[in-house]
Amino acid sequence: MNAADVTCVTAAIDIGRVLLAKSFARPFSFYRDRLEQLLSLDVPMVIHGDPGLPLPPSRAPRQIVPADHKTLDGFRHFGRVQSIRRDPAWRAGAPWLAESPQAALKHYNPLVMSKLDWLAETAAANPFGTRAFVWIDAGITSTVPLELVRAALEGEALNAYLKRFLVLCYPYAADREVHGFDHREMARLSGVARIEWVARGGFFGGEAAHVREAARIYHAMLDHTLSAGLMGTEESVLTILAHLHPGLFQRYRVDDSGLVTSFFAAMASGGGVT
Repeated sequence: MNAADVTCVTAAIDIGRVLLAKSFARPFSFYRDRLEQLLSLDVPMVIHGDPGLPLPPSRAPRQIVPADHKTLDGFRHFGRVQSIRRDPAWRAGAPWLAESPQAALKHYNPLVMSKLDWLAETAAANPFGTRAFVWIDAGITSTVPLELVRAALEGEALNAYLKRFLVLCYPYAADREVHGFDHREMARLSGVARIEWVARGGFFGGEAAHVREAARIYHAMLDHTLSAGLMGTEESVLTILAHLHPGLFQRYRVDDSGLVTSFFAAMASGGGVT
């Protein structure tokens, strides 16, 4: 039973992460196997990826939206993302950055930065007639037990956290950069003296009107920051927006590890403290 009355949106596109340095490398099977787990849930779901993806039996409706490298090539900010990721000055922003997925893979940032677009498109079409819409990473069960995800998405507690645009946040002591985004510039854009928490990109969403508004200001900020040569990931932009728009964004603090397991555990048990 989908008591939360929510449509989940996700994606699984092979962008070649297996070719990265060992600390960042993952085979596509890592995501495909976890997507199969996610698809076992009785929750309406829209999947961006290969139309040939296997769909396990479910009582809930499914929709596959074809998506591949050409789809990501068409990302509206694709050219600027490529210019920044190749810039030696940006790549030198942190010791790990040059070997990271966002620097080494041309499709990584176009993929993660498309999440809110795809969520907004689903909210506008509302193919399954639900009240709310959430993005959920295909690989989320690598850190969150499947049964916690099931209990959260099929239960009622989540409803209270989707009244606005929910983002999960964790404490982050930035001293140089945040996912490649200069921390001083992020703090300035966020209207704070220092970045002390960061939004997560693995799970977020809300009702249709809030999703649409979040997508609108997201792309305005993304356009502004990329034009200035500033780039992190989708999490960097969501962090700035959650600082600037507390009336739209509802923040839920997860534990200091940054993993979102504590949120799903709270939803599974009937609620939690933000």
